[in-house]
Amino acid sequence: MSARTYKPSVRVGNWNEELCLEEEKLKDFLLKKENGQLYTQKTCFLKDTALCKVDLNVSSDGLIRYGDTIMLISDCLRADVGSVCLAANITDGSVDNGRLHVSCGVSASRSLEPCMRNAFVVTPVQEDIQLGLPLRYGEHILLSSTCGTGGNLKLYSEPATFLNSAKRSRHQMVSLVDEASLSSASSTRWKVVFKDPAWRIEMEGTAVKAGENVIITHVQTNHNLCVEDKCAVMTLFGQEYEVSAHSYLNSHKVELSQNHWIFRTAPADKQTTEVSDGNSKHN
Repeated sequence: MSARTYKPSVRVGNWNEELCLEEEKLKDFLLKKENGQLYTQKTCFLKDTALCKVDLNVSSDGLIRYGDTIMLISDCLRADVGSVCLAANITDGSVDNGRLHVSCGVSASRSLEPCMRNAFVVTPVQEDIQLGLPLRYGEHILLSSTCGTGGNLKLYSEPATFLNSAKRSRHQMVSLVDEASLSSASSTRWKVVFKDPAWRIEMEGTAVKAGENVIITHVQTNHNLCVEDKCAVMTLFGQEYEVSAHSYLNSHKVELSQNHWIFRTAPADKQTTEVSDGNSKHN
C-alpha cells in the first residue's frame, strides 16, 4: 500500500501555528534591530566603547605622578607571549549607556594601544597627598579605571577561597569593582615595590620612574599582581591571559617575570609635537 501523498499547495500539521510563530519571530527581530538590541549590535557597540582612544599623561621628568593616566605593561614574559598590558575584561552586561557600571574581570591583552579598557589612573589613598606629586615606592595607592566611560572602578582583590578564585590558575582573583559597593576599602589598596629585594628597603620612599620594572603588591594579602602566561582565556577581544594576585618566586626568593610591571606614559616627544602644532596654528 503506497503512502498517501499531497500536492505542494496542501497545508498539513499545525501550519497556522507555525506561520504565526514565524511572523512573531520576524516582528521580534525587527524590533530588536530598531532598538539596537541584537547581539551583533551590542558586541559592536561594546567594542567601540572599550577600544575608544585614551590619551596617556606625558612625563617630562620620567616620574610617575598621582593623577597620571598610565598603562601597566608586562614585557618580560616568554617569547611566544610577548608584551601584554593589564586590561578590563569587559562583557555584555558590564556596559550601560556607554560606560562601565558594574564589576568586571581583568586580563592581560596583547593590544598595546591606549584605550578605555587598558588605561588606569594612579590615585592616592591618603587625603593629604595632592594630585601631581610623585608616586613613591611603598606608598599605598588605588588603580582606577578612567572616569566617564571607564566608570572609575577600582582594581580589587581578596583572599582566594574555594568558590572565589581565578578560573584557570585557581590563584587569588583580581577584578575591577565599584568602591562604594565594598564593605572594606583595604581590598583595593596596592603598593609599588622595587624589583630587587636586596635594595627594596633602601629604595622605599624614592620616586617611581616610568619604564622601569616594578612589583605591584596587594596590601591586604601581600600577593603580587601577576600575569598567568600559561593560562590563556578567550574574551570578546580575542585570546588573552589570566591576571591574578600571586607571587612567583625563584629559589632565591626573587620575583619572576610574571610579577614584573612597567608604568607606561605617553612619549615626551608627543608633548613637544602638540606644542609645535599649537604654535603653528597661532602663527
